[in-house]
Amino acid sequence: MDLGFPVSRTGSTVCESKPTLFYLKKRKTSKRYNCEQCGKAFKSKGGLTQHNEKIHSGPTPHRCDICGKRYRDFDSMDQHRQRHLMKDKPCKCSECPKQFIRESDLRRHMGLHHGVSPHRCDICGKAFDRADHLTEHKWSHANGTVKKPKV
Repeated sequence: MDLGFPVSRTGSTVCESKPTLFYLKKRKTSKRYNCEQCGKAFKSKGGLTQHNEKIHSGPTPHRCDICGKRYRDFDSMDQHRQRHLMKDKPCKCSECPKQFIRESDLRRHMGLHHGVSPHRCDICGKAFDRADHLTEHKWSHANGTVKKPKV
């Protein structure tokens, strides 16, 4: 799988996790519903509704002491925290020692820390690390509100 940047390979793919690869293949369908609070995109209204109910509703008293992410129940927070503590994650950066569970996190890391942006505007060439940010940017071309580059 070509991610558009060099990656460390321990097997035939960047990320040996088959569920992750299956998820990435399924994600290539067009997404139409964006969360107004966090920008995450969904291909169905039901997916967006489920996301809002699970992620953006109710109190979140349980906080991960490693990254600060908050959860409504202790078990979800603890499961999240255990991922931080994994020693050998399947998606490895070729530029530094960082490792990730999901390939999407590796791509975002490459864009933020190594200057590799996987999403580029075909109108002006501006690069983005997230597809939903590129989509939002393209809308700004369409409605004439695109921000001029800082000089």
